[in-house]
Amino acid sequence: MTTFDLLKAYYKDEEEDMYWSQEQLGLIRLIGRENWLTKQL
Repeated sequence: MTTFDLLKAYYKDEEEDMYWSQEQLGLIRLIGRENWLTKQL
């Protein structure tokens, strides 16, 4: 495995994290912070 392959896998994972974070921010805007926090429990 080369450095390129390692970085490609790393950035793919980071991209998925970014999409998850954006989705969570959208939910917070939609349902409110308190409801979002309750949902996390």
